[in-house]
Amino acid sequence: MGESIGTHRPLYRFPASYYKHEIMKAVFVFFFLCMTLQVTWAQADLHTALGNGDVPGISIHFGDKVELAIGDKEETLAKADVETRLREFYATHLPKGFSPKHNGTSKSNESTYTIGELSTDKGDFRVYIYFTQQGEKRSVAELRIEE
Repeated sequence: MGESIGTHRPLYRFPASYYKHEIMKAVFVFFFLCMTLQVTWAQADLHTALGNGDVPGISIHFGDKVELAIGDKEETLAKADVETRLREFYATHLPKGFSPKHNGTSKSNESTYTIGELSTDKGDFRVYIYFTQQGEKRSVAELRIEE
């Protein structure tokens, strides 16, 4: 009868620095997951826009300059010029959908890429999208559409 419930002492008490370290790990993991999801959602938006032929939806992912290759023609263009070339492409190739096949990251984690397939009324095209970090934003630096 001399024991009271809930007054026992723990066998070992962790120092305050342990809890601080655990909290910092949790915060780091949380921010890492948020950044990963943000990149994933941005890529999903781009994939949808490619599959629908939505040039404004595609171009919001571009940096100031983009290396664009459509077929055999390869050029480095300003964002507005890339939009014009894509409108021309989609005017003659009505899109049916885009299917990503492979995603990857550079060894330095500074760039990512997606390889996919764009289905159109004129056939299927292999699409290569190369993303780089430009300031606070991950942007498309290269877009290739090949038969």
